[in-house]
Amino acid sequence: MKRLMAMVAATWLAGCGSMLERDAPEPAAYVLTPPRPEVATAIFLPADLAVLTPRVAPELATERVATRWPGNRIDYYAGARWGGDAALVVQSALVGGLRSTGNLRSVEADPGRLRPTHVLAVELTRLEADYSGGGLPVARVEMTASLAGHPERRTLSSWTVR
Repeated sequence: MKRLMAMVAATWLAGCGSMLERDAPEPAAYVLTPPRPEVATAIFLPADLAVLTPRVAPELATERVATRWPGNRIDYYAGARWGGDAALVVQSALVGGLRSTGNLRSVEADPGRLRPTHVLAVELTRLEADYSGGGLPVARVEMTASLAGHPERRTLSSWTVR
């Protein structure tokens, strides 16, 4: 009898779990939209740029939207996610932003789709809502970028954006 009751309880709990999963709202998905330049600059470079998939800090290697709390504690928003893996969301925003300037002959995310003359490598170290100040959250983004010639991949310039 105990075994039968345990099986009934397990079946009922499994049914409740799947019911809760179905009733839970889909998490809101967010993307990064690069600002559009108001006026294209007169500078045009006959360069083909490949934007490599960014390396991301381990806590950002997810679709979840990160938050930072006092004591450097990382957490994630419930019911919110990026429109894809954070690295791909950032890569897509970089490609879109660089294309929209009209300053380069071509900009692609996949270096195999063209013969790039240059590559842009990015390391994303922060992409979070920072609550550590105790008040309203502050959006924190930090990345280091390196531009290199291709195919030799000799670094031409590096910079950090905060």
